[in-house]
Amino acid sequence: GKITALKNKDIYDVNLYPNFILYSDQRAKIFTFPAAEDGAVLEYKYKVTIGNRTLWHAWSFQSKIPTLYSRFTLIKPVEWHLKYQVYGIHIQPDSIVNQVSSKSTYIWEARNVPALQFEFGMPPGSELAASIALAPNWSHSWDDITNWYHELAAPRMKAGKEIRKYVESITKDAPSDFEKIRKIREWIRKKVRYIAVSVGIGGYQPHFADDVFTNQYGDCKDITTLICTMAKEAGIPGYQAIVSTWQNGMPDTTLPTPFQFNHVISYFPTLGDSGLWIDATDKSCPIGQLPWYDQNLPVLVVGKNGEAKIIKTAKSAPEANRTVVTWQINLAADGAAQIAGREQRWDAPAAEMRESLSYFSNADKKRWLELSLAQRCSGAILDSFTVANVDEPEDPMSVMYSFHSKTFALPQMGQITFKPHEIQSLQLPDFFRSDKRRHPIRFNYGAKTELNLIVTLPEGWVMKNKNRKDSLSSEFGTAFWRWEKGESGLTIRSAYLLNGKDVSPQKYSSFQQFLDAVRENDLREIVLVEEK
Repeated sequence: GKITALKNKDIYDVNLYPNFILYSDQRAKIFTFPAAEDGAVLEYKYKVTIGNRTLWHAWSFQSKIPTLYSRFTLIKPVEWHLKYQVYGIHIQPDSIVNQVSSKSTYIWEARNVPALQFEFGMPPGSELAASIALAPNWSHSWDDITNWYHELAAPRMKAGKEIRKYVESITKDAPSDFEKIRKIREWIRKKVRYIAVSVGIGGYQPHFADDVFTNQYGDCKDITTLICTMAKEAGIPGYQAIVSTWQNGMPDTTLPTPFQFNHVISYFPTLGDSGLWIDATDKSCPIGQLPWYDQNLPVLVVGKNGEAKIIKTAKSAPEANRTVVTWQINLAADGAAQIAGREQRWDAPAAEMRESLSYFSNADKKRWLELSLAQRCSGAILDSFTVANVDEPEDPMSVMYSFHSKTFALPQMGQITFKPHEIQSLQLPDFFRSDKRRHPIRFNYGAKTELNLIVTLPEGWVMKNKNRKDSLSSEFGTAFWRWEKGESGLTIRSAYLLNGKDVSPQKYSSFQQFLDAVRENDLREIVLVEEK
């Protein structure tokens, strides 16, 4: 076939993060392959020269398109230590030692690597793609990593006059250390903005706590440096903890390298029964609660003198990640209804909703709620609403509203019918229709959702169905449905609890069966008839 070469003038040097952060000196090369068409083979290579002993490289043999041939070559001084891990593929390097130059060469090669198949709900690609990761040559243990970070961060964690004065002013009347850290965290939450300025070593070294305090902005390591510094002035020991968030992928604790991590949080070991974790960049969680993407992860705590300790962060129980929807429904004989609703959220669902709504104007919130109601109730027209605990991270986060609909229920042939559980039905069955699964299913978190309906029936109408009491239980979660007749109407309840554990491809079929059984129960219809 014909070979078409890419010209140097068609390769552009760009900012690696043009939209994500305020400023970064990290650059990227961007280009488009010429004459690329179906059946074409794309070939490229590049060389990275490492100018210091810190910033080592990584390589992926797999991407979203098939790879015919991929080679990674490492040339290093013979005396430099090499520690690496290969993931998702079984290959061993060829090694060559040049006695004249005192250099050793390692070559990893992979051929005919299939495309990485992307599926809804899969773990991060970093956990699945065929790749190689290298530890810096100076890193033999996690103590080496934390000592390196401690040398970068410790000099920045010194409080100047303004920090000392302010911490004294806000904590002097606090009755406990927990109340002191709550006041410090609340000031940071309200005053300090998340903005990352990454220049050179600034991608790894925090700014001085005094500068972050004065400028009132910084990235995760800057803000964590500030909260630990302020806590120290209040007499509370706090340490930085390096994290690979859920979106970044589970870290490999056998390979001591800082490049597995993408976030920094704080740990206060003397607070609470087993210490207090705070993600100081988060503005939506109550104190004592981590965002879901920081939970249940092995994190690297940088001790007082730089010693390393790997600790798993706390995890909220599925029952704590709770959503409760309550509607009081006055139903008319023509199927119209007037509804007063309340939705309450706790823990992760509250934090996510708070994060979304905190940027909304009142008009934006109204549009969001109108759409949400219309998706659950045909013909919904919003009359009024209020939202509580959006700006303040206190649970529950609540939305109260009233609305009406001319088509809440369907009158036909002397009956009125409606499907109550579609108001808050489980949507997951729609996303898992494929008959096979390649990757595990990973949830952000386990959660419980409850629906409570109190239905006042039109005079002279009764439920034709019998009272209902159904339930499901599986290794993936539980669900129940209840219908009860009362003197003036109906009480309808349902709940779903998903435990949030990974679902392996081998259990995918059983998971589908559970979801389909839930959907079948959600679709059951209530029939109302006039009393004779």
